[in-house]
Amino acid sequence: MGVALFTIVVVVLGFRALLPEPFLRATAPLLAVGTALSGFFADLRAQFADTSLLRRERDDLMREKDSLARENLALVAKIEDLTQFLGKEPAPPLGIIAGILTRPPESPYDTLVIAAGATSGVSPGMRVLAPGGTPLGFVETAFTSIARVTLYSAPGQSLSAWVGRERVAMTLKGKGGGAFTALVPKDAGVVLGDLVYVAGGGALPVGRVREVGTDLSSPIATLSITPLVNLFSLTWVTLVP
Repeated sequence: MGVALFTIVVVVLGFRALLPEPFLRATAPLLAVGTALSGFFADLRAQFADTSLLRRERDDLMREKDSLARENLALVAKIEDLTQFLGKEPAPPLGIIAGILTRPPESPYDTLVIAAGATSGVSPGMRVLAPGGTPLGFVETAFTSIARVTLYSAPGQSLSAWVGRERVAMTLKGKGGGAFTALVPKDAGVVLGDLVYVAGGGALPVGRVREVGTDLSSPIATLSITPLVNLFSLTWVTLVP
C-alpha cells in the first residue's frame, strides 16, 4: 500500500515537472472543487460563529430584560409605599385661574390682589392654590373684577396640619411675613427640613421646618416653618370652592 502510494506521488510529480500545462489543465477541475469546498467550509464556520455571537447577544438581552423587570417592580413597590404613606395624590383641581395684580410688598404682607372677581365666579371663602396645588389661603373679599386673598400665613389664621414621617398632627398658625409656627411634643421626632402638610385628602405640602425650638422645662417644641411657595415669583393662582 505504501509502495503504491509512493509510486503514484512520483508519477504525479514527474507528470507535473515534464508536462506542466497538461497537468494544470487536468487538475484544474479538482483545484476548483477544492477551492469551492474551502470557501464553503469557511462560510460554514463564519455562520456558526455568527450564530454563537447572536446567541450570546440574545442571552445578554434576556438578562438585561430580567434586570429591568426587577427594577420596575422595585420602583412600583416604592411608589405604593409612598402613596400609602402620603395618601393618594390629589388630581389637579378644576377652578378659576387668576393672575396676581399685587403681592407683598405692593400689597400688605400675607395678602394678594388677584385679577378675577364676582363676574368670574369668585366668591368669599374660596380656597386659593399655588401652581401644583399648594394651599395658599382663601378669598376674603370679592369685588366685581378683582378679589383680595388672605394667606394662611397671616397672623390669626390657623390650619390643621401634620408634619414629619410620623405624621404628627398639629395646628399650623400664621406668623406673618409668609411664615408659620406650630407646637408639637418634644419627643415627636420632628427635625429640620421635615415637610409640613395640610390635613385632608391627599398630600398637600405647604412648608418646611426651618427651626425646632425647645425648652428644658417644657415637653413642647415650637416649630418655625417657611412656606414652599415664593410669593415674590408667583404670577397666578387657582381658586376652588
